[in-house]
Amino acid sequence: MAATIPEPEARPAWQYERCTVRYLRGPWVEDLLDLAEVQPGQRVLDLACGTGAVARLAAVRVAPAGTVTGLDMDARMLRVAAQLAMQGAAALQQGS
Repeated sequence: MAATIPEPEARPAWQYERCTVRYLRGPWVEDLLDLAEVQPGQRVLDLACGTGAVARLAAVRVAPAGTVTGLDMDARMLRVAAQLAMQGAAALQQGS
């Protein structure tokens, strides 16, 4: 499988995903969803969703009838979120 080289303007968002999410935020996402008591069928709003780390896992928990909406002001972060296995699992919106 060939590596995808992101466009220059998207590189900071990809670096955020690869480093910050994987090593700093990733371990606590499950705990966050447990504390929020995210259950099947619920609607979840992920504010400042970034690359979608929380939204991706929340979408699994609310399936099949629930919905997740990720909101972020940075279009680059949302593009990365859309590429990372979101595939309709969450609606992504740009805004603040």
